[in-house]
Amino acid sequence: MPLRPRLRSRGAALLAGLTLLSLLPVASVSAQTYPVESIGPPKPVPAPDPAPLEAFAGGLASGGQTIAVGSPAADGLRGKVELLDRSGDSFQLVDTLAPASLPARAGFGGAIELDGDTLAVGAPNPHYPSSSPGAVWIFVRSGGAFVFQQELVPASALLGDQFGRSLALDGERLLVGAPFDDDLGAQSGSAFVFERVGEVWTETAQLLPNDGASGDQFGRSVALSGDTALVGAWLSDAATDDDDAPVSDAGAAYVFVTEDDVLWSQQAQLLDEAEPEPSDHMGQSVGLHEDHALVGAPRDDMLADDTGVVHHFARAADTWSLTRTFQELGVTPGGQFGSSMSSVNNLLLVGSPYSGINAKGRAIVFERDDQGDYSQIKKLESFLVPDQSHFGTTVAAGSSHLLFGAPTADGAASDGGALLNSPLSLSGNWISLGKALAGTNGEPVLSGTGTIIMDEPFELSMSNGLPNSSVAMIMGFTEVCAPFKGGFLVPSTDFIFYDLITDGTGSMTLGGDWPTGFSGPWDAVFQVWFPDPGAVHGFAASNGLLGEVPPG
Repeated sequence: MPLRPRLRSRGAALLAGLTLLSLLPVASVSAQTYPVESIGPPKPVPAPDPAPLEAFAGGLASGGQTIAVGSPAADGLRGKVELLDRSGDSFQLVDTLAPASLPARAGFGGAIELDGDTLAVGAPNPHYPSSSPGAVWIFVRSGGAFVFQQELVPASALLGDQFGRSLALDGERLLVGAPFDDDLGAQSGSAFVFERVGEVWTETAQLLPNDGASGDQFGRSVALSGDTALVGAWLSDAATDDDDAPVSDAGAAYVFVTEDDVLWSQQAQLLDEAEPEPSDHMGQSVGLHEDHALVGAPRDDMLADDTGVVHHFARAADTWSLTRTFQELGVTPGGQFGSSMSSVNNLLLVGSPYSGINAKGRAIVFERDDQGDYSQIKKLESFLVPDQSHFGTTVAAGSSHLLFGAPTADGAASDGGALLNSPLSLSGNWISLGKALAGTNGEPVLSGTGTIIMDEPFELSMSNGLPNSSVAMIMGFTEVCAPFKGGFLVPSTDFIFYDLITDGTGSMTLGGDWPTGFSGPWDAVFQVWFPDPGAVHGFAASNGLLGEVPPG
């Protein structure tokens, strides 16, 4: 006998205002955005097992409520990756990855990518003397844990290539940088494309620039968006001055495209054609979003020595053009803005590790508008960290948090590394409470857009569920939402929706206008549950989602 929603008077009023939308968007509800007030102040993320000189936060990745933190100098430079799940405003260690077969000085965790249920970890073996060409380790989430799937090494790899120095993961495709590859000269660099079919990864292409040369270190940074790849060559001399003479180490980036998932061709070379200067290091970091490419040049001297810039290029048809060069507002001489970058939805996070008071370092948040232009909305920094920490050396932007690391800072151990997190409300007054239970497709993610204000549109969306399956949404209302026995205590469960159906991708959207007369102040708490044979206990659950309902 199927259960029915249990409704109270205010629950019945809310039920009347909700509509199941499947994949149809609500025109009056904008895409997921992050107003400046939704970006919380930076808070330390303690190292679970701190040790001196292990470079905690030397690699970072964020996916849903899970973050992966690399310590590439741990265990005698072999390295490790610690997986932490967000629980409210804190993080709890759930697993440590440190394969026993890692070679000496592997540097495992120096580059990390997390996309859905797939985790890629670079072990580039960057320390002299090199004991391997480098490798990438692939792990997949199964039953809430990440298990080893495959170790990747290109067929042409040679000792010291530093394969795995940079990574970009997009679905079933992985792009890997090997900046010390010697195919076009000593340390000219290259990048490799891998594709996954079923559970097997196969090398499908090696990317080389048309004008590659010794010392370019092509592959120092990589980015991937669909059938477009972007590769940084931060020590390239391709840029020329007014006399057409090469500019030493000015840097460059290269765009590659594929039409058949096998053959890749160079589409563009991206340069600072206005004022290239020696050692600008353009291409130390790169980012890619559809037809927009971002290239960091942290040693650019636009306003003062080594203040750094980010170059923004846009593609029209097959032609790329520089649209803007930007830097942080209130620059710090020597700040090296553009040393690192990461993006999520409409936000761009850029590291400026030598900025701020006594080079404590910081990260700058930019927002992308509908035309693809970026504007600065917030600086993230902490005055409580030690001088010369260099926060922003690494960054990772996720849907629930903005992370920026300082792998040489004095954290819990001397020079052991440190990490700061700025939590994100999913949109304005939406806050994720974590506590998801992983299923077949990983942790279901519940998010909110719009505002839960009387007569205003809002929308709840869930992803990572089972396709075409029935789910239940629990909704509770409370003035107290407190941590309790590993979860959050919501004294009142006002009603439950049963028999909501996901679409063919395992997603579901529920939306409408918040009912008249249904005002706070209190919190509305939502969570989705559903049976899932791939879950540890047979049921999967989304993160809890809290919406702050203001007074009427």
